Amino acid sequence: MRQDDRRPRLPGADRQVDRGHPGRPHPDPHLPRTGVRLREFSPGQDFRRTEPLEPNREHGPTVGVITGEEREVRAVREHQTRKRRIDAEHNRRHLVAVAHTAFAERGPDVPVREIARRAGLAPATLHRHFPSRDDLLAAVLAGQAGRCERELAAALADPDSRRALTRTFHRFGEWRVREPGLTEAMGGPEFDGRRRAHAEAFARLVDRARADGVLRPRVSLEDVRVALQAIPSAGPAARRLTAVLLTGLLALPVGEHPVTR
Repeated sequence: MRQDDRRPRLPGADRQVDRGHPGRPHPDPHLPRTGVRLREFSPGQDFRRTEPLEPNREHGPTVGVITGEEREVRAVREHQTRKRRIDAEHNRRHLVAVAHTAFAERGPDVPVREIARRAGLAPATLHRHFPSRDDLLAAVLAGQAGRCERELAAALADPDSRRALTRTFHRFGEWRVREPGLTEAMGGPEFDGRRRAHAEAFARLVDRARADGVLRPRVSLEDVRVALQAIPSAGPAARRLTAVLLTGLLALPVGEHPVTR
């Protein structure tokens, strides 16, 4: 390219901006053949085209934006930036999902190299997203807390208080059995606020069940909480123990009578 082509100036209809140096236009032999001219685009309109750059420069689609003030065509590698962003977000979600399983199985002391290996990613990729294991654990626990909040919100929105309490009791019991490591980690001081919010929502759920006559007359909120906390010791018998505990907590549905022998 001649020296005078390297001076910063607005690109004409047969020029495009050098992506390595945005202020430096260079000839583009393809634009004249396409018949495209700057005047054919409206202010603010985007257009996309694949055009070769100078020798030794990376080829790829470019995106031009014509501004209303200067009608300047600005080339950017938008597609590459978008792809990197999508890949990075996919890797982050994948790492959190894999770490969730690992922490649930073995507790919060799982080595990050083990998590990277399970995820099929290099340790450096994990560290780019989560500089420390505590950062990764915090992301996992935030997701777990959000899951609890969504479950409680759905239960409170259910007009059937018996069904809502029964489903929540079963769901929380399953989590406590399958994910003891996460249950323990959620006890940290950084989750005090969210734990209080969960406890308040659960209390509203139990109070509504009591007001609707779903609970036995002498069953308290503390009784329900203690019963829920007793489930992890059941191991494989969790489902059966959950059913037994609920039988002791819930009043018989209207119209049903206790079985006598």
